[in-house]
Amino acid sequence: MFESIFLSYLFVGVVSLCLYKQKIISFYFGLIANAIISAFGAIWFVLNLNEPKSIDLAGFLFEPNLLLTPLGAFFSFIVCFISSMSAIYSLGYLKNYEINFAIKSSLLSFFTLSMLLVINSNDVFGFVVFWELMTLISALMVKFNDTPSSNYSVMLYLGVAQIGAFCIIVALLVLANLSGSLYFSDWSFSKQTNIIICILILIGFGSKAGIVPFHVWSPLIYPLANSNISAIFSSAMSKVAIFALIKFMLVLNFPAYFALAMMIIGAFGAVWAISLACLQNEYKKIIAYSSAENMGIILLALGAWAYGNAIGNTLISTLGLVGAVLHSLNHSVFKAILFFVAGNIFVASKKLKINSIGGLAKFMPITAICALIAICSIIAVPFFNGFVSEWVIYKALLNKLDFVSAKFVFAFGVIGLSIAGVLCAMGFMKFYGLIFSGTPKSNYKEAPLISLIPMIILSICCVVLALFSPNLIKQICGFLEYSLPNNMISFSLLWFALVGALILPFAIIALFGANLNKARLTKPWANGYKFQDDFLPNSNSVVGDLKRLLAKFVLIKFKNKKSYVICVKDAFMEILYTPVINLCLRVANKFAILQNGKFVFYVIYMVVYLGILAIGIFYFLGNEP
Repeated sequence: MFESIFLSYLFVGVVSLCLYKQKIISFYFGLIANAIISAFGAIWFVLNLNEPKSIDLAGFLFEPNLLLTPLGAFFSFIVCFISSMSAIYSLGYLKNYEINFAIKSSLLSFFTLSMLLVINSNDVFGFVVFWELMTLISALMVKFNDTPSSNYSVMLYLGVAQIGAFCIIVALLVLANLSGSLYFSDWSFSKQTNIIICILILIGFGSKAGIVPFHVWSPLIYPLANSNISAIFSSAMSKVAIFALIKFMLVLNFPAYFALAMMIIGAFGAVWAISLACLQNEYKKIIAYSSAENMGIILLALGAWAYGNAIGNTLISTLGLVGAVLHSLNHSVFKAILFFVAGNIFVASKKLKINSIGGLAKFMPITAICALIAICSIIAVPFFNGFVSEWVIYKALLNKLDFVSAKFVFAFGVIGLSIAGVLCAMGFMKFYGLIFSGTPKSNYKEAPLISLIPMIILSICCVVLALFSPNLIKQICGFLEYSLPNNMISFSLLWFALVGALILPFAIIALFGANLNKARLTKPWANGYKFQDDFLPNSNSVVGDLKRLLAKFVLIKFKNKKSYVICVKDAFMEILYTPVINLCLRVANKFAILQNGKFVFYVIYMVVYLGILAIGIFYFLGNEP
């Protein structure tokens, strides 16, 4: 059955391509088949969570070995579950686009297959090949939406991805040489991992996950892609990178000082990314930057896990790893809802700017409710799944420590996580308040029922995952072979206290009475001026104080003849990436003169190349007997 799931994705992808000219048939066949296979795969991976399975794929140019581990089954479930929800959502969403559905549905099948192959790869060569295949397919899925900015965005994404892939290849080859085996299942390292390997592993997988400072591609790629694809990128592909990071951290021994560095990067990255999210004027960019924030939170938890392992504190290490794995699942659920919501907003309004839309809740009540549930989850409101995983991470950070440096870093992590939570609430208050409330700026239409079904399912999951979190944490501890005291995973007293806090204001009102007189309705007062829509809160005014606070770091303000314009730019992009991109463009322009279109020059190039190659071979090998 393990291999049957992979073959099913391959079959659907190939058949969808064969139906290239049958748009309607390819549309329904590809998406419905994807939804069914992914739903079946999600159920199968859950049922076989603790049953390792291994297969060899013979008949290829190489023979990759696939090994299903409990951790791999958990993340394979996330990939299949999100892929199933995205396929169902696409049945209603993609009808609004003039595209070739055969290509879209086939790429969806191949992309899901590539992610599953990466997760279950057990050898270096197979892992690298499938990792690169996943990157290539994801770039094609974005480039399919050909816009004036797509070339730049896709090339930036591929550039960052290839830097990460280079780091991964070097690290894995060195580790394979040290272990004497190309198979991950044979790896076991008792000595402390070299700092260079740690850096390579973090850069390699952090670049794909979108962790700051490797996040610069995500605010460009996520808005460029269709919302059903953005959901898979943020909810599934980033989790493949997180899985790979956890997979190799399980067999390596990260030094304590590097673990603390990971925590600092994670906490800082979470605050940085969500600060930029608050300043955005496009709703998809808010969601994109919040993905980088949540990757920072997961990295913070993984750093706590690595530090706990380094000093032998099993409680910190267990809480850190469980928090990271649980938040990976929770983030996948509520982030998929938010991207689906963004898709519905764009289809209804045809606008990306927050200030151009408003009052959608009146016309799109189900989308508004699902958005509110997802926002409650992402800002960690109690009784929603985001609260539970962040609570576990807080528990990992609030343990007693002996070293002053560790105390400082853990305190920095708590402060960073707290600030990120406050800024997240601010950013998504702006998101929901300006888009769904207020006066409607046009007539909007609710999304079709088939697109609402996966959003409703995921919204229910946000609540169910919170209410049944103790059992879920026990399951995670079980397949990770960790254990926690019962009082650490019991939320009964916490839920009771939170319910009491929720009832308390209403009890006070009932006890002391309230003014229940009907409110008087009058025209808006505008301080002596005739009221205009421009006086209403907008995306800039809601976070005006935050903009002034961060102006020296992320804002460039300039004034033109017609209006005062505020341009938000990421300092990491401007300082680290833009100079490198400009240098590459200048070098490429110099080499462009070689492409003159004359056949004789290309023949000369080939002759010169072969001559240099022959001289090199003779120089290095010619003297050998």
